[in-house]
Amino acid sequence: MKRLAALFTCLLLSMVLSSPAHAGDREDVLVAVNAYNASMRDGNTDVYVNSVLPGYIIYNGGGALLNYNPPANRSGIQTAFDAGTRFNIQHRHQEVVLYGDTAILTAYEQSTTILADGTSTAGRPFRTTMVWVKQGGTWKMAHQHQSPLLPPSP
Repeated sequence: MKRLAALFTCLLLSMVLSSPAHAGDREDVLVAVNAYNASMRDGNTDVYVNSVLPGYIIYNGGGALLNYNPPANRSGIQTAFDAGTRFNIQHRHQEVVLYGDTAILTAYEQSTTILADGTSTAGRPFRTTMVWVKQGGTWKMAHQHQSPLLPPSP
């Protein structure tokens, strides 16, 4: 009976330890998300563009069409940052689920746009889903979907 229990324990451990996600991947995804958000707050075009994969697309919460690609729009982003525009993005209740070298992050997002003259406009809160892919040991965003967070219906 002890042999059977030991065999079962070894089998269970081998299944857990052979998981395709590596220790620390969840934390690494959160670090990548924070770097992306900081780049928007600090106006760092290089970090912003390098945080996403070529072909990155977003359905933004404002209802724009799906066709946004920061690497292809580098000059537009740089122009906005050079003009002093910044975006303070805060995530609450972040959850990360790993599928090997792919991670799905869900969160509630609140952002504030800050203009060069110091005026700011708070955006409405969103639900956001981000798809992150690990390539060459680095987590990069492949897709993002935002939708308005609405009060519950009566």
